[in-house]
Amino acid sequence: MGEFFLSPRNDYVFSRLLGEESSKRAIAGFLSSLLETEIKKVLFLNGIDPYLDQDFETVKLGAVDAKVTTESGEIIYVEVRISSTPHLPQQLMCYGAELIVNQIEQWGETFDTLKKSIFIVITDYICIENYPKYKSHYILGDPIHKVTLTDKTETYVLELPKVPIESDGAPLWSWLKFFDARSLEDLDKVSQLDPVINKTQAKLLNLSADERAIAIAKSRDCHLRDQRSFRFKGHEDGEKVGIETGKEQATMEMAEKLLKRGDSVDSVLALTGLESSKIEHLIK
Repeated sequence: MGEFFLSPRNDYVFSRLLGEESSKRAIAGFLSSLLETEIKKVLFLNGIDPYLDQDFETVKLGAVDAKVTTESGEIIYVEVRISSTPHLPQQLMCYGAELIVNQIEQWGETFDTLKKSIFIVITDYICIENYPKYKSHYILGDPIHKVTLTDKTETYVLELPKVPIESDGAPLWSWLKFFDARSLEDLDKVSQLDPVINKTQAKLLNLSADERAIAIAKSRDCHLRDQRSFRFKGHEDGEKVGIETGKEQATMEMAEKLLKRGDSVDSVLALTGLESSKIEHLIK
């Protein structure tokens, strides 16, 4: 197989590694390192259906990659974002609210029996500017007086580009470097630090030898690249339209001032280059 391996940052691959029923030990290890408390048992785990075929590339734009229910009743969603997403903070707010609402609408919970819900997003890009740490944690509370309103909803953002090259001693560092691995050497380095990561690496390498898994992962990568290209082109086209619209508006304003000053229509046409119909519209 050589140096080739599928990227754990690919949402399909991530879901196969940490979102399958057989991945309970791996997801428990990752969550324990993040929450800094031992997750002894995962009762329910569900990610992207590994048997999805060509339809896979379209099933997720906003779907989570691993859904977890812990023994203590916590409901945890994990998602990987490999490309910059506009308005991510607003999306995270909506996802957190959805976790609460789902408990009431789908499971019949009441306000006094709501379980803690945690949304975790791992980004392959910097999304929180002017904040150096790779892990940020958000709860509902008063930041001035440091009073928590409720601990029933939490959000974690993990930014891979901010993870230091050398270990900072935190178990979470090993997991994030595993997700961010760019070579087999990177994988081997972190897998030696944690036996659970070591087993997850073995699963990754087996997956990387599976032709069907490779095809699905590459399909997802291509689909996301296309999405980025369309989004960039749309933004670029929008900027061009905005610039042209702004120029025309400024020219119309100048023409209006010239007409009010008493300049002739022919003079205004010559100075501005506007169509005569637009000048006539200003006169009316």
